[in-house]
Amino acid sequence: MYMKRMFCLTILLLFTATMTVSCASEPRPVTSAMSSSIAEPSDKETLSEGITADKASSEKSDLSVIVDSLKKEKDITEYAVSHDLREIAVIKMKTGGLFEFYVITVSNKKITEVTLPDDVFALHTIKWSYNDKYFSVEDGSSMQCGVYIFSFPTLEKRLSLGIAGNFLWANKSNTVVFAEVNKMVKEAVQTELDGAAEIKIYNIDTLTSRILINAKSQYYYNPAKCDEKGLLINKYNYTTEKTDTELFEIY
Repeated sequence: MYMKRMFCLTILLLFTATMTVSCASEPRPVTSAMSSSIAEPSDKETLSEGITADKASSEKSDLSVIVDSLKKEKDITEYAVSHDLREIAVIKMKTGGLFEFYVITVSNKKITEVTLPDDVFALHTIKWSYNDKYFSVEDGSSMQCGVYIFSFPTLEKRLSLGIAGNFLWANKSNTVVFAEVNKMVKEAVQTELDGAAEIKIYNIDTLTSRILINAKSQYYYNPAKCDEKGLLINKYNYTTEKTDTELFEIY
């Protein structure tokens, strides 16, 4: 019982320290406030090629107006601005605990609804790929939850995944990194997971995947950060109750 309590505390601290918590170890209220990690318009933002200074200024002004409006709507649980500042993906809570998911085009304020699966129950954590070709949203309130990935601008669902920790877009935008449960490998300490976690890399363009780190009973692996330096993985040891980090090249 002591090891199980120590594991839960360590996992909670681990997720808090990472860039973005994908699926929290405690249930996530579906009516929680908007994420503080939301991209806000800033003079320091890097704009896409071809945007003139006047147009960029106008788009930032339009973006600020829309963002201010979203902040005032109590039913908006989360939103995320695309990297080029041209689109905003929004989660809205509807009557009866249902969700509405849509994208706002900044230039003309057009709202386009995104079709969701019928069984979603706790949407959260919107992320755009670095080239804004895709965006993702997570669904669930435990360590194991689902991720839906949509293409842009078609808004068609490209892929759904099951994850057991953080979900990261790599700098090469067609690639995602995440922890996935391997039910064939049991954990050394019983947790809410259905098996030990392995680290998988998935190419969204080709719909192909490969395992970067195989599941091991003694460890819980979770991606922490992915940038030009590589992929940083947190490795929790059930025996020593300590967490180490390892850096991998994935490109």
